[in-house]
Amino acid sequence: MSTDIDDFLNELDKQPKSKTRSVLIPYESEILELKKRGYTESVILLFLEQKKGVKVAQSTLNWFINSRLKKRLLNEEAPQPKSFQKTLAVEESTTTSAAAISDDEIARRPSWASKTPLSELI
Repeated sequence: MSTDIDDFLNELDKQPKSKTRSVLIPYESEILELKKRGYTESVILLFLEQKKGVKVAQSTLNWFINSRLKKRLLNEEAPQPKSFQKTLAVEESTTTSAAAISDDEIARRPSWASKTPLSELI
């Protein structure tokens, strides 16, 4: 490799590495409050530009809002294990379908089918 490249890379490695930080972070609570009140992103962009002197693209604001709302949602609700969610779904569907079968439907079953309601079999 050339010495110029080595020198450049060495200098680059010496510089402190900073994380990228959104210019919208200081206004996060205000942005989310406006969104909560039902204002569109266009209005929020206008607010940021006129009151805070910050101009960003609508896609940037959209990404910022969605990522913050997703984070808050994940923090508020502790996720349940998938196996538990599947068990609940099966129990709900079984209960619903068993309760939905009327006596008339049981009577119309073929002769080889059980006449006992599912709720009694479970």
